[in-house]
Amino acid sequence: MSSTKLFDRLSKDLLKILENSQNYDVIIKIGGEFPGSTSSYMFSKKNKNEEISYDCFHENDCCKMEEFYVHSLLLSARSPYFRAALSNEWAKKDEKGIIVLKKPNISPKVFKVILKYIYTGVIDFENQEMSDILELLVASDELILDELIEYAQEYIIQNRPTWLQQNIVQVLHTIFRHETCSKLQDYCMEIISNDPKFLFESEDYLSLDTHVLVSLLERDDLEMDEIAVWDHLMRWGIAKTPSLPSCHEMENWSKEHFKRLEETLSPKIFMDISYHKECWIQKKSDENLHYSNNGNNSSNNSNISNKNNSLINYTKRLEFNWKLLYRASRDGYSSNDFHLKCDNRGACVVVIKIRGHDQVIGGFNPVGWYTSRYEYYSTSESFIFSINFNNSHHQNVLNQENIKLCRVKDASRAIYQDPTRGPTFGYPDLKMILILFQDFMLMIMKYFRLIN
Repeated sequence: MSSTKLFDRLSKDLLKILENSQNYDVIIKIGGEFPGSTSSYMFSKKNKNEEISYDCFHENDCCKMEEFYVHSLLLSARSPYFRAALSNEWAKKDEKGIIVLKKPNISPKVFKVILKYIYTGVIDFENQEMSDILELLVASDELILDELIEYAQEYIIQNRPTWLQQNIVQVLHTIFRHETCSKLQDYCMEIISNDPKFLFESEDYLSLDTHVLVSLLERDDLEMDEIAVWDHLMRWGIAKTPSLPSCHEMENWSKEHFKRLEETLSPKIFMDISYHKECWIQKKSDENLHYSNNGNNSSNNSNISNKNNSLINYTKRLEFNWKLLYRASRDGYSSNDFHLKCDNRGACVVVIKIRGHDQVIGGFNPVGWYTSRYEYYSTSESFIFSINFNNSHHQNVLNQENIKLCRVKDASRAIYQDPTRGPTFGYPDLKMILILFQDFMLMIMKYFRLIN
């Protein structure tokens, strides 16, 4: 004969015991102090250069303390936490033989829901605010209520996805402190990876903890362009670094500014950001970069072609047929010579060997060059690059670590058509004015450096 489970009546009878507190042997004092680290659904920002502080309870609840009269037998049977806390080894009794516990970091409102679950096995989230459910999830982790943790995560995912997305940063701050919330962690990371704009278009992401941001960036399925990721990462680093100028003023940053940003991003972000005092201004750029404008500099293409052949392959457009349109040593060093050979010829790559350096720089212009106008050309496909052979063990081999690629940030100002100058990327901010660093070349303003 099969057994019958009559849990409904049992649940109701146990609820009566909780409500009338008959024969209680434990007093639990809940609340009474402002908690420091349970949930993060209600938060308030300090000034922009300080960390974000997160409050944990509703303002009406955070200072209240409430006593609950409960039974050690039931609590110990349902919760490993209470089993240990109420044991003879840990429990402290008052003069009446009653065990007294204090839990100031859980709100009375949430603890009532937890107690009802412990006594009856009944949980109802339909009339609960999401902030309370989130706090309950954290409290359940502390009390080692595995069944309730699992159910709360599943309920949030299935029934409150809109709220979850609207409050994603607050949720992430809370659940990433608790390994038992792995299901909700994975869900949040998945929805961000599928549509990261809703997170990064909000200023809230600037308050993300480092370990949360690292977990997000380490994912292979993040649906965001690498340059956009770099842009947001820079803004996050600047927000986390006290007294740094904004990213829009980066061209005026000092060596110390970059060093402080590097300290914020490293080592957990796994990035190297360094700054070197050597800055190539317009005069040096005109002299050494555009055409080397020195008639005695009759270097031929052997300075570039044999040693740097794989540059062409690096563009990932192997189906292109490449043709040498212009070489300064052969065709002349003036801007007129350049435009005479290169205008109206379509997309082209500019390759420049820097005199006195074992380095090649250049850029890709997908729209072509023209002399009849002074205007910006918009494109998101252009880029500029630097290849350093000084650290290469084999002259004819390109190592990835020696290649630095900068894709365009402001597509509307990617290319500037100027008949009085040679190839001009991001005019007037760059004009092939490149800020050269000891270990790499960092392009600013219109182009952002791609970090591996």
